[in-house]
Amino acid sequence: MFENDYSIADIYVQDIACITTAFSGDKYIHSAERLETMLGNCEGGIVAINGDYYVLHDYGPVIRNGVVYGENITRDLDVCVLSMNGELITYSYGRLKKEILAAANPYQTWAFGPSLLDDAGNAKTEFRSSVQGTNPRSVIGYYEPGHYAFLAVDGRSEVSKGMTMQELSQLCEFLGFTCAYNLDGGRSSVLQSKSGPINLPYAGGRPSSDSIVVRELPAD
Repeated sequence: MFENDYSIADIYVQDIACITTAFSGDKYIHSAERLETMLGNCEGGIVAINGDYYVLHDYGPVIRNGVVYGENITRDLDVCVLSMNGELITYSYGRLKKEILAAANPYQTWAFGPSLLDDAGNAKTEFRSSVQGTNPRSVIGYYEPGHYAFLAVDGRSEVSKGMTMQELSQLCEFLGFTCAYNLDGGRSSVLQSKSGPINLPYAGGRPSSDSIVVRELPAD
């Protein structure tokens, strides 16, 4: 059904703090860094996927690990919010307001997109995106609070060309996600373990500003 290579990390956490943002240079606004370095510098890090490359734009909101770095809320892009209660919610462009965001008790936000599924978990056919053609892809997927997935689709090779946004949406429905959000893709698309890349990043991948990491929490 899907004639591409893709890799999935199926993720269960008991504490939302097990899903963390790792910044390049371990700080907000820093030179880009390879995903393997960000994962290696994250205490207890197990697996990571690239984020939304926030330094390339000023869309906002930028909330990472519960800290507000950018309060602006874009009206041009779909926004993804991971709440403190573990719920992952996507908001279509122009629909997220400051009072709605505050009520969601956000832990992480990403502004890239688009969202890939409708409210019933079905594949969408229209997307707010300028990169809808065939490309390598990265997705954060959601089943229910505490159960998530990182999805990376390989592309730009003879073996795996990549997916259009509609094909990616259909794959997310097929995988049973109830919510899914497209992250930075192309050469940025990297799914990384401590032993190396899990997927086959195009041209070896590229440095980025941020990653989403699943980690073991430090012992008390």
